[in-house]
Amino acid sequence: MAEEGKEIEISKSEWHSHRQLLINRECEQSAALEKNLLTLSSGAIGLSALFFFNLIEKSAAWSVCFLVLSWFCFSATIVSTLFSFGVGRAAYARRLEEWDNIYESRRYDPACLKDTPYETCGKWLIRAAMGSFVLGMFLFMVYAIGNL
Repeated sequence: MAEEGKEIEISKSEWHSHRQLLINRECEQSAALEKNLLTLSSGAIGLSALFFFNLIEKSAAWSVCFLVLSWFCFSATIVSTLFSFGVGRAAYARRLEEWDNIYESRRYDPACLKDTPYETCGKWLIRAAMGSFVLGMFLFMVYAIGNL
């Protein structure tokens, strides 16, 4: 690893391959975890609505709050996942900008390896999405088991 402020040697092809790697990861990021969370949360809302309106003739009054809370959690999953799309794209754009600056200046800066605020925010949004999804599933299971 290069020292801070020390001139580095990097070829155009090395720079381009690393830049392409970052762009490819940006595309993969948009297609992986967030897509699955969106699909599962939307499906869970639909399935729980079907369960509520068609399969359970009379829900126990105490259990309806669990269903409503699970819908809130699934909705929070969807919203935080959608926000993470935008934040993730901004994080990769910032990382590409930093990499371009290193190439142009031929100077290594170890600060560029630290997470950007976008990356930190994106990590928290995904953690929130996963947590709210798990909580939503738990709350729906309490509702479903209470009405069987």
